[in-house]
Amino acid sequence: MPRGLSAHDVAQIWSVPLARVYRLANAHRWRRYREGRLTFYHPDDVATTMDAVQPEETESGG
Repeated sequence: MPRGLSAHDVAQIWSVPLARVYRLANAHRWRRYREGRLTFYHPDDVATTMDAVQPEETESGG
């Protein structure tokens, strides 16, 4: 069972485009690990970034 959040999980939970998730993960250097071909992000890193991002930024998708 995964211990982290996939990019799809993050996009769905925070209602942001998938491309935005990848950009944020890279820009904020989220911790990650892989299980096979899937990448999972550390929930604390995701929450810290998503809580700090302004709503206009997430809604605009860029």
